[in-house]
Amino acid sequence: MHEILPRIFIEHIDPRAGGLKDIAIAIVKGDDRSLLIDAGMSEKATREYSVALRRMLSDLSIPPEKLDCFVTHAHSDHLGMCVPLAKSGARIIMNPQELDHRKDLLYYSSESEVISGELFDRIGLGNSDWPDGPRIMTEWLLTKYRTYTGLLDFVFLPARAGSVFTYGNYTFTAVDLKGHTFGQLGLWEKEKNFLFSGDQVVHGLTPIVGDWSGETDLLALYLDSLESVLEKYAGTLLFPGHGEAITDLKAEVAAIRRSYGRKLQTIRVVLARSGMALTVCDIAQALYGRQIRDLMLTDPQSLFHIWHKMNACLVYLRGKGAVQEEMVGRSECWTVGTEDAACLIS
Repeated sequence: MHEILPRIFIEHIDPRAGGLKDIAIAIVKGDDRSLLIDAGMSEKATREYSVALRRMLSDLSIPPEKLDCFVTHAHSDHLGMCVPLAKSGARIIMNPQELDHRKDLLYYSSESEVISGELFDRIGLGNSDWPDGPRIMTEWLLTKYRTYTGLLDFVFLPARAGSVFTYGNYTFTAVDLKGHTFGQLGLWEKEKNFLFSGDQVVHGLTPIVGDWSGETDLLALYLDSLESVLEKYAGTLLFPGHGEAITDLKAEVAAIRRSYGRKLQTIRVVLARSGMALTVCDIAQALYGRQIRDLMLTDPQSLFHIWHKMNACLVYLRGKGAVQEEMVGRSECWTVGTEDAACLIS
């Protein structure tokens, strides 16, 4: 545990689960109530986080009934301990928009076999070169869901952009960080010039945009939000939910935009060259080949994330007129659109 600023403590742990290598536990020690930023992963998923969190709270002499937990967004690696914390007397604070857009959360499709089946039909998994794909992925999702069961079974205080919270000498304002999820919020300490930024920008990674519903074009919101973050918080120290602090925001944002720009261009090229309507699974197969089968058998979560990003890119391209969508049976099929994609992301 390190005191990164007066009375602000962070510990980085390896959860050894979920493909993650780092989760930051950040605590602001207040005079009366203290603040925990996010609640990590559940004990069903891994014990590493809960053990480290309880040790930090004990070392800082913070009883649960004097703790507030601000959830930046409703992903399973950020709210995993909310239920036990709430049962122990802690207050949970979260943007209710996260539940209003639950279909876009990464684990929504694992909530039942019916939901997962509908998703796999939509992306064309049953029509792909791997006829046993739906069975393999459904078994994985339903197994995975056992670690998600009940994660949202807690009462929380609502927070929205503009909400203000004070702990000790720190006053935080909740700020919109849309895109990774619809309702993601950060906590900005304007006077002391730092921001708890959730998963908006993570060093060396391209955050996933999970736009399964296709109703809000989350990638467009995310890219717009990145520009807003760069404009408002240039020179601000960012503490993300994973990995080291962000000290060169401009470089990180540029890297994310390049990554998504390449994905958008590549997807459109695949569609243009095919001359036919393709599903998400068809496009993935064209891009990754045999690796798709290998991931399905050895790392289904990574494959699931590939499909997430690809669907978000297609929804974004559809909004720009660069691709078109049609339903063929129960599958969404995509063709190249009329608009050029050359300058979708500068």
